[in-house]
Amino acid sequence: MLTARRRVGLEAIDLDSLAESETSHEAIEFEVLLNDTPSPKWIDEFEIAYRTLPNNIKPPIKIDGNRMLISFLPRYQNDLQSYIDFVKMIMDRAEEEIDKTEAIAMHGHQPERIAAFRETLRKVRLNG
Repeated sequence: MLTARRRVGLEAIDLDSLAESETSHEAIEFEVLLNDTPSPKWIDEFEIAYRTLPNNIKPPIKIDGNRMLISFLPRYQNDLQSYIDFVKMIMDRAEEEIDKTEAIAMHGHQPERIAAFRETLRKVRLNG
């Protein structure tokens, strides 16, 4: 029997981790503790979504073990909560992608999925 995978979530901000950024003299780096250490695949999915989904503020971010290092410009501190909400949405997206990958690995490409994909392909326009 398959056990449920623990979803990666934000645990706390490490207020003792604040430091000046080595790469940007304006930025302050801080760490957010995660409730678990994400898998390499989860990190890949997170990084893809972070890079491709639009947001007004997208500072450098790095995941190392169960810590997320964020380099943030203090002049945008009024937008910090909306940025953290964006990060949580990206984390949800990574979880969704991992769930889809695991479902396919467990059940394969069932005929219903193939038929649904075939219908999607029929609607794709190749010319203008």
